[in-house]
Amino acid sequence: MKTGAFVAAAATALIVITAPTLVTAAECSTLTLVVTFLPLLTDANTCASNTGYTLYPFTGLPTADELTLICADTTCTKVLAEAVALDLPDCTVTYDGVAYNVKDEITLYATACGVARNHHVPLLEMKSIAFAAAVAAVLGCFAAAEECASTTLSFALLPLESQSGLCAADSGYKLYPFTGMPSLEQVKAMCKSDACNKLLDEARDSEMPECDITVNGTAYNIHESIELMFAGCKVIDVNKLSA
Repeated sequence: MKTGAFVAAAATALIVITAPTLVTAAECSTLTLVVTFLPLLTDANTCASNTGYTLYPFTGLPTADELTLICADTTCTKVLAEAVALDLPDCTVTYDGVAYNVKDEITLYATACGVARNHHVPLLEMKSIAFAAAVAAVLGCFAAAEECASTTLSFALLPLESQSGLCAADSGYKLYPFTGMPSLEQVKAMCKSDACNKLLDEARDSEMPECDITVNGTAYNIHESIELMFAGCKVIDVNKLSA
């Protein structure tokens, strides 16, 4: 997912989770950071040369323009995929008075660029309820693809209709027939619902087609829509969602 619209939304998502009050982990030690990032240093330096953004030493969040370059650069996405695959420390780095959680930041960059999914790296749980808003900011922007044929769509989604109905009863959002992305409140409800989590698991396992569905003038890539809903519920801490 490398479209300008997507990475701009992802940049908005990055800003949402930067407030110091949202970070509860301890400060990272220098030794911890060196041990974590040293194996990635060569590629990280190449990424910095190509994009202007330095992952290590950490100097804050990338701008929207930098994130666009990062997602388009194969060296950068390789670094992100490899970083997420590591046992990232759950600790914070303070820059300009703002504390950033290393694990959360790297996971979000990788998710924004699509490499967490493409490399089959399990998404790590984010600990801030604010990420629910970040997910909602990202959900509406997808890569351009051909319009789904009605038969293709029916073949992909019809087997999920029963489970979709159970999810709708819990969340108010129904995957089939597809009518767009869930709202923030629906995302929260879906993440707390066993029926919705089962639906997303089944939808993901069924390998949704890479094609678009147009709803009210907006084109949604069905495959990426499922992936982002799934990602949202992997990174939202359901225990901290309001009832």
